[in-house]
Amino acid sequence: MRLYILVGILTLSGCSFFKQKQEPVPTVKTLLNEFTLYKLDNQKRLHAGDLYEHSLWTHYAATGLIEDNSPWSTGFDFSQRDKELLSLAALLHDVGKAGRGDLFDGTHATLKYRLAIDQAGTPTKITYTSDHEEHVLIGFDYLSGLWAPLEQGRQFISSRSMPIAIQPLFTQLNVSLEEQKLVAILVGMHYSFGRILRGDMTFDDFLNELKQYARFVDYQPIDEKLLRLSVLVQVADVTGMSYVKPRPTWVIPSPDECPVAHHNVPSAYERFGYNTNRPLTVFKELLAYFSIQK
Repeated sequence: MRLYILVGILTLSGCSFFKQKQEPVPTVKTLLNEFTLYKLDNQKRLHAGDLYEHSLWTHYAATGLIEDNSPWSTGFDFSQRDKELLSLAALLHDVGKAGRGDLFDGTHATLKYRLAIDQAGTPTKITYTSDHEEHVLIGFDYLSGLWAPLEQGRQFISSRSMPIAIQPLFTQLNVSLEEQKLVAILVGMHYSFGRILRGDMTFDDFLNELKQYARFVDYQPIDEKLLRLSVLVQVADVTGMSYVKPRPTWVIPSPDECPVAHHNVPSAYERFGYNTNRPLTVFKELLAYFSIQK
C-alpha cells in the first residue's frame, strides 16, 4: 500500500476543536494539527494568519461564496455537493507548503524548513518561506498521487518524519474517486486566475492548464462548473489571507474561533484589487471566452 496513515496525534496549540484527543484519530484533525506547526517567516508577510489560520479562513470563505449568493457564484446552479467539494479544496489548497521532504532534509535548491525543537526532541514550530507558486504543483501531487506511478508520487511527510496519508482523509469524508480528482484539480488551479489578473497568463493559458490537470487524473467533463470552481478557489484564497468569521461546514460542523496570528497586515482582498469591479469583469470575460471555445 503506497500511503500510510499517521496513528499518533501531536498535542499542539490551536483551536480546541483540534486539540481534543479522540480515538480513533480522525485524519482531518491529524493533518490540521500538522498545519498548526507551520509559521510563515517575516520576509514577506502576506497573510494575517499562518498556514493553519489561512487554511481555515479560506475554507470558510469558499463556503460563503456559494452560501451567501456572492456575485462570484451567481448565474450558476451549484449543488450542495459542489459547495462541499469547493470548501474541501479550499481547506487543502496550501497543503503543498507543508510536509515537503526536500525542505526537511535540505535537498531543495533554495528553500529549507527551520525547525524549533523541545527538550524531548519534538518539533514545536516549523518556519517556512513563501515559495510563490511551487507549492501549487506540490499540493496537486499530494492529492493526485493515486494516479501517479509509485516512483513518481509525492508523500506528505509529518514533523516526525512519517508519511501522512491523504487518501484516508477522502475516505473519512466519503469523497468518491471522481470527487477526489476534482479536489486535486482545484488545488492545482488555485493560483491561476490571479495570474490572469496580473497579466502573467492568457485565457488560453488558463484553459490549457485546466485541461492538463484534468487529463492527468482522467477527469471529465471540462465544463463551465469546473471553470467556475477553479476561479472560486482563488477568490476564497485571497479572501482567506485575512480573518474570515467561522461558520459551520460539513468538514467542521462546530468551529471554534481562531485568533488572528499577525496584526497590521493589509487586506489582500484590497491589495490585489478584489474590492474593485475588474476581477469580476475579467471572470465574466473568461466565462464568455470559454463558451465560444467549446
